[in-house]
Amino acid sequence: MNGTIDVIVCVYGAEKETRRCLESLIKSQPLNHFGVIVVNDKSPDKETLSLLEEISTFPFVTIINNQMNLGYTKSANIGLGASSAEFRILLNSDAVTAGDWARRMYSHYAENPYTGLVSPLSNNAGNQSIFEDYFESDATSPEIIAHLDSINAHLQFAATQSKKSVQTPLPHGFALGISADLIVDIGFLDSDHYPRGYGEENDYAIRAAQAGFFSRIALDVYLFHHGAASFTVKSKERLRKHARQVLDSRHSPRLVENLINQTRHIHKIAIVPLRNTKQERSL
Repeated sequence: MNGTIDVIVCVYGAEKETRRCLESLIKSQPLNHFGVIVVNDKSPDKETLSLLEEISTFPFVTIINNQMNLGYTKSANIGLGASSAEFRILLNSDAVTAGDWARRMYSHYAENPYTGLVSPLSNNAGNQSIFEDYFESDATSPEIIAHLDSINAHLQFAATQSKKSVQTPLPHGFALGISADLIVDIGFLDSDHYPRGYGEENDYAIRAAQAGFFSRIALDVYLFHHGAASFTVKSKERLRKHARQVLDSRHSPRLVENLINQTRHIHKIAIVPLRNTKQERSL
């Protein structure tokens, strides 16, 4: 293990959320010592292009510009392929990070043999969601980071009293750490069947498990996630339904349903109790 980390961000418009994400990465980089690979999937707006030009001046940032719009999954694979890091984190462009989040995600991979995937907690990450009510819809970046610092401090304290991470069959893909060993073993995301970026992380986790790798939720890492900044509500729901149909056809409806139920159960027994411990600690 060499401890190298790259964070890969696929960008398509949504300049406000993307700026917030990239600025948070720049602020947290000194604590994490990661590289940042931004894959610009032919963003149509001048504001986003100007933002990417701004951040390209940082020596740890690499910008890759797609010559045409390829969709999320192909763009993610381009970023993964451009990295030589031991641990590669696919981070949605509408996420916000703080502190030594990437190093702590890496530690769960490094300390748990045969771990291929690691994902953190968030306010908006399906069955990895907790403390959703801490974030106002119009919260500023400093307000978001202040809440992240508070929540992460609590979760790190809670992790000293119980588990730091837990296995899950289906980690959320908004911030997905992937080991280089897993990529060597099973390749990249399936861009043929999941081109738009819904369901590809579930398919990847199932394939990882079939190859003998575990997926883990980092219970001491918490990131903000705005949610679907590049998609409308209707298109998001349409993509989700289609992704489920494809997953069922490729892995059987019974298997997929069982894995979803297991993931819900893990949320109930391992994540929900963290809310109570924060309330108790605040008393």
